[in-house]
Amino acid sequence: MSADVASLSMRVLEDEKLTYEQKVRLLDEVRKLGDPTENRWNIWYVLFALIALAISVPVAAVYFGGTIPEPVVALGSASVGALATFLNPPRRSRPS
Repeated sequence: MSADVASLSMRVLEDEKLTYEQKVRLLDEVRKLGDPTENRWNIWYVLFALIALAISVPVAAVYFGGTIPEPVVALGSASVGALATFLNPPRRSRPS
């Protein structure tokens, strides 16, 4: 979040003339002013898509009677790998 938007949200929080409902409404509008990459729902959309792809492999195994088409296996393994990387990101080394 940029410094201007962060300071604006702090000013809304510190304003004693506003009611709680007004502060909630204003903070929601201030949040919308932020960078679209900071939208927390984008992360959930990616996670749900990867989970759906990962679940598709066992479902395909049941549906096809144990013979899973190779493209489905490739998609499933790629999604599991992406989930593992997404949920456990590599650690950054600290400068010494």
